[in-house]
Amino acid sequence: MKVNHDAMAEATTQTQKDQLSTELQGLNNQLQSLNLTKHSLEATHLAERQNKLIQLDAYLSSITPNTVYELNLKTVLTVLKEYLAVNTQGVFTAQQMVSLESVADQCRFSGGYGVVLARATLKKSPQDYNDEAMCPGGSGVGGGGEERSQLLKNGEITLSPNPVSDHLQITLPGSFENGTLYLYDFMGRPIHEEKIDPDIQTVALDIGNLPLGTYTVQVILDGHKMPSKPFVKVAQ
Repeated sequence: MKVNHDAMAEATTQTQKDQLSTELQGLNNQLQSLNLTKHSLEATHLAERQNKLIQLDAYLSSITPNTVYELNLKTVLTVLKEYLAVNTQGVFTAQQMVSLESVADQCRFSGGYGVVLARATLKKSPQDYNDEAMCPGGSGVGGGGEERSQLLKNGEITLSPNPVSDHLQITLPGSFENGTLYLYDFMGRPIHEEKIDPDIQTVALDIGNLPLGTYTVQVILDGHKMPSKPFVKVAQ
């Protein structure tokens, strides 16, 4: 019996082509399925972000920042709303970090739920934030007696009056050699900077021309950042 080797080779090649074609079609089907799943997840994620934005809008519209507690909460919620609305990289902007840290560095001694929310947000952020370095000591929200008194005495500024209409008095903690004062608006944007005379203990800041709203004072003395303090500008 004579075997036709050419016919057998051609049949084998065709079988392999058919198998490859079937495998390729299967891979294409899997790719289409993955793409559909991806689009579905993206749509779900977008819908969740929109729902959170709606909720944040509702919270923000209900907050009137007449106290430090309300101001802190509104500051953090506003940053989170901005973040959800435009952010796709999982990273806060420099201005957003300033706003969050201005609330977070009030630490565990005061400031209400906004401080807790700011610290929790910064801890989850991939950006550089050392909570223990910013808020050392203490084991709870209330803080410890002697340790707390020492921190308040050596590391905090005081603002008066607050709310204020024209001149804000900023009392500094102890002596220093080099000092700088920064003023930020509600969104953490710097609007004023000045050197502090080391021979004075109180800085008088003229805020009469500022628009009504909430602001934050940041003071750095000899390279050490004092906890930021917010104040409310009201009509004269």
